[in-house]
Amino acid sequence: MDEVIDVVMGNRTYLRCMYVFNKIDTISVSDLDGLGNTALEEWSPSPTTPLFNTSFISVIQEIGLRDLKFSMWEMMNLTRIYTKRRGEPPDLDEPFVLSHARGGVSIESAVRHISTDILPIFKYALVWGRSVKQMPQRVGLSHLLADEDVLQLFTQTNNQQKQSKIYEQRAKNHMDKIKKKRKTRRTT
Repeated sequence: MDEVIDVVMGNRTYLRCMYVFNKIDTISVSDLDGLGNTALEEWSPSPTTPLFNTSFISVIQEIGLRDLKFSMWEMMNLTRIYTKRRGEPPDLDEPFVLSHARGGVSIESAVRHISTDILPIFKYALVWGRSVKQMPQRVGLSHLLADEDVLQLFTQTNNQQKQSKIYEQRAKNHMDKIKKKRKTRRTT
């Protein structure tokens, strides 16, 4: 009842959290079971609901670390996106991470994450993964990505950029930057 009143009044914000119990290698299995039951009674919404936000680990023995990592990714709702250059295999070693809480998981947010200079000249993207029906699929800026999708970006050609309405302004801004750099070199 207190939570309903807090939400209606708007004076509190509830954040999701995760309980992590470390050093489970130092206690017996029966004590660990008792700790789990105690945690279930104290923090669970109902006695029959399992605690999805509770992990039992041992850093020294490396017990439960993989499950903790998986739970953290799920709880924070993170999405890994891999990139691919034209004619090359995808780079599966270093994904970049998108989140609904930090700008969304659309192609537009991925392009902003890579470089904001690409956004005005973006043409389309090819996507491989769970977010598309066929692989690869040609998508636009509003397409929502799924975890572990592979992304290849395509920009407008120089001729297409010249026909654009904003081309003259972008060219003028670029020339102004060059002039400013030349002036600062002369004065130093």
